[in-house]
Amino acid sequence: MNHSSQFPQDGFAPPPPPLQPASGWPSSNRPKRKWIKPAVIVASALLVAGAITAFVLLLTGETAIEKAYAACDGPQAVDIVYPTEEADTLAADGLLAELVEDELSNRLTVQDNGKSLTIQTLANEDDPLGLSVIALECALVSLQAPDWVADSVMSTRALDGRRDLDWDGYIAEFAYHPDDGLNMLIRVE
Repeated sequence: MNHSSQFPQDGFAPPPPPLQPASGWPSSNRPKRKWIKPAVIVASALLVAGAITAFVLLLTGETAIEKAYAACDGPQAVDIVYPTEEADTLAADGLLAELVEDELSNRLTVQDNGKSLTIQTLANEDDPLGLSVIALECALVSLQAPDWVADSVMSTRALDGRRDLDWDGYIAEFAYHPDDGLNMLIRVE
């Protein structure tokens, strides 16, 4: 049998004819999915809008440190540390309210664009009731420090020197002396 008539001289078969779609429609009459392009555009727009919103919130939103400062630098710290009706009465009671205001105001300072918080309690001689410690306790509560952090800080002695603790993305460095009070720096890891 002579195969030379079926194949060209190079020995390869010619390409097969183009296939028709399985549905039998010619390619120009196939139904179009007109909803795909608008759906992709809407999904893309939502994605871009979400990214822009997240970016704006990141730039303008308060950090946890700034929120702790706003909540704890002043007499309102009493409400966070002692969330009862008695705390409201304590902070609003005439001369006592002035004392609370004096002892709790300007105990905290925000630094580094909201990434660190300095807390300074008063010396024992200047704060015999220990009211300035409420600002410290409030900051630890606001930053969701575990109980062991507060226990460790409150049990620090002057002989212990400067100490470090860390919890959930925060690092705290602090020292205590009865003549100076407790000085603490809390920063974001």
